[in-house]
Amino acid sequence: MMVGSWLNFVKGKDKTPSTSEAKENRIHFLDEGKEEIKNYRVYDCFGYELALNGRPYILSSGVWYEVDADFLLRVHKYLTSQIKAPGFTLPKWDQAEDEDEYNARCGKLASFLLGTTHTEITCGVSVFRVFRGTKAVLGVS
Repeated sequence: MMVGSWLNFVKGKDKTPSTSEAKENRIHFLDEGKEEIKNYRVYDCFGYELALNGRPYILSSGVWYEVDADFLLRVHKYLTSQIKAPGFTLPKWDQAEDEDEYNARCGKLASFLLGTTHTEITCGVSVFRVFRGTKAVLGVS
């Protein structure tokens, strides 16, 4: 889910985006027959990382976690040793486009298409596909 989509939805209802609003709003997953399979709070779909007082925190599935800084450093070192930098640079974001527009513009570049290969990294029982040339990480169990 794109945060911008939720913000537009909330504003369209003449409400103010807030944590409580994100906890009240739900995302509904439908099957081919448009029957609901499952639903989640919008808040549970957000992912966020921040540092507070020099300590890293991550919001995932509606729960805040404090991350051991040493672990974060070891993961960063391992990933950077396994993933080679792309042979091209992504264009600058003009701050007028939303993420979908920017991704569509990048996707039209020949160099971007050459850099969309990924590396799979296994961590325990999970496999992560890290796409070169972007910050995208797709977790697959």
